[in-house]
Amino acid sequence: MTEEKADPAEPTYEEALGKLEEIVSAMESGELKLEQLINHYEEGMRYRRICQDKLRAAEKRIQVLEESREAEPSLAG
Repeated sequence: MTEEKADPAEPTYEEALGKLEEIVSAMESGELKLEQLINHYEEGMRYRRICQDKLRAAEKRIQVLEESREAEPSLAG
């Protein structure tokens, strides 16, 4: 099963996480000027939100699947 993009401009979870890791690495390098750090921080916060939203959506989907599985009558009985 593949993740469908609702908005083609929005990255997948994996893309956003990869970008976030790149941003953190650049910020930790100590080579960025203050303005660059601030811009990276803002961009990182955007990717962090994307990741959190996608994880919440996945958790909701799993919860729905679990609830529907629990609601089905048992065939073993």
